[in-house]
Amino acid sequence: MIERGAGEGDAAASGEPVLAAHEYGKAGVRLAKLRRDAPGGHEIIDLDVELRLQGRFSEAYTRGDNSLVIATDSCQNALCVLADEHPLDAIEPFARHAATHFVERYAQVGRVEVEIQQRTWSRVQLGGRPHPTAFIRGEERATCRVALDRDRGLEVASGLEGLSLLRSAGSSFEGFSRDAYRTLSDERDRILATTVHAHWIHADPAAHLDWNTQRTSIRDALIEAFCVPASPSLQHTLYAMGRAALAACEAISSIELVLPNHHYTRVDLTRFGRSPDAEVFEPLA
Repeated sequence: MIERGAGEGDAAASGEPVLAAHEYGKAGVRLAKLRRDAPGGHEIIDLDVELRLQGRFSEAYTRGDNSLVIATDSCQNALCVLADEHPLDAIEPFARHAATHFVERYAQVGRVEVEIQQRTWSRVQLGGRPHPTAFIRGEERATCRVALDRDRGLEVASGLEGLSLLRSAGSSFEGFSRDAYRTLSDERDRILATTVHAHWIHADPAAHLDWNTQRTSIRDALIEAFCVPASPSLQHTLYAMGRAALAACEAISSIELVLPNHHYTRVDLTRFGRSPDAEVFEPLA
């Protein structure tokens, strides 16, 4: 961030632009690790990693002095080496390992943020049995964000993206505000569909947890809360899902949910002599 007249002294008095904040790093680092010793066959760990660095890099911006800059090529190569030496049984410990590496190795680094998305690969089912070396990829992704700051310590957040859910009954949307722009009618029974984006904060970021089991418990709680109670609105369902996730895992202190409403609109087939209640819908997302 570059501000006019920020800070103190002559620059502030003259309104001279100054570098108020800065960070850089490496995004789009794709890593895949093959674990040949997994139970029942191979396991593929497929990651998208983003690394962001803050610290004493201002001279590179203001004077063109690159002496303290860690090349993004070095960042990517380091992540590959770290992935080789780490068991990668869960993404959170690997993100902490990577963040610690950059803080401990480079004195000019004051803060590191590591974000990871893990693509889901599951074994192909053939003849009712999982194939040991063939995989199919799903849309859902596990996520984490780790920040390590020399002054403020460690922060760990986990999450999931791309969990698509739909219920064909038990959802309504009625009694909402009537205003000059309203065209939507009350719905007593509708299709409710969404794609869950969830991120939760760990109360003790340094704890040694069973990260994958924890994520599974939260995921199961989110799905059950979406499916079981009657849904008077997507907002009400979101709140129920958040409460269920917190109840399922005492290790997390908060959860943030984003649930876009994927509308399914009934197609009007009355002009073709069909019933107005024909069960044909147009997905709008």
